[in-house]
Amino acid sequence: PDPDEHIHLPPPSYYPLLIGVGFTLMGVGALSHLAVLALGVVIVIYGIWGWALEPTGAEPAAGGH
Repeated sequence: PDPDEHIHLPPPSYYPLLIGVGFTLMGVGALSHLAVLALGVVIVIYGIWGWALEPTGAEPAAGGH
């Protein structure tokens, strides 16, 4: 590998953790109360929506690719 090359990673995001909490609440709600399950569904939908629309902060690559 060329020593001048480096791996470009996106900035960290809290949305995957939020989605995990939502799925956990969905599981607990399925066993206990429908309102907890509904809250979990809302959190999962919000987390997926936010993660999908989160800006990457990456600059476009040279050459347009």
